[in-house]
Amino acid sequence: MLTNVEKAISKFNNDLKVLFGSRVIDIIIYGSVVRGGFNKNRSDIDFIVFLKDEITTVDAKSIIELHKKYRSIGKLTSLLEGRYLGLVDNKFINGFYVGTNPEGWINIDEIGFSNIESAMILDCYMTLYDSNILPSIIEYDWIKVHEEIVNQIDKFIDNDLLSDNQRFVEYALITSARSLYTYKEDAFISKQKALKWIEHNYMILDYNNPKESLNKIRNLLGR
Repeated sequence: MLTNVEKAISKFNNDLKVLFGSRVIDIIIYGSVVRGGFNKNRSDIDFIVFLKDEITTVDAKSIIELHKKYRSIGKLTSLLEGRYLGLVDNKFINGFYVGTNPEGWINIDEIGFSNIESAMILDCYMTLYDSNILPSIIEYDWIKVHEEIVNQIDKFIDNDLLSDNQRFVEYALITSARSLYTYKEDAFISKQKALKWIEHNYMILDYNNPKESLNKIRNLLGR
């Protein structure tokens, strides 16, 4: 892991200790920071924070103020994106989501991970407190993972953004390449490795004709 990312995560950890003290059960870091391929210009620092007891209105206000401060400073802590989950007897009660856009920072009443996301997280993550709690909270089913991959690519194919939004085109093609690998191998790799894998085994993705590439990927799913 990059030294500057480690510093950002360490600061996050220390700030949460100040805010929540012994209520912090664990801090989970996952995604490109752990798996590889992190780029500060297009990546997030994905996290899950487990807290003892219900997340109150006061807690939510503290979370918002913390992340607003991170965004105003503009350092790597501004890339932190994830969920705060309140637990009672190791069972999810409620949570708070901090996303890319502050307008979407909201209270949540379900954990909200798809089977794809849950499997990906459990496949490769870093725990700051070694609580071993994550596998008991998040679960997935490989059959549902495969179904979600098919539905995901179908939605990409039908999305009007493919015609005029280059950023979405890149997201859709790279995500689909990684999803194809998962579908075929029941495993996960980084986005960059997924691009090399699909080019070596199947095709070179055509960013000028994304729907054609997506349809080829869809056909490889065999449904």
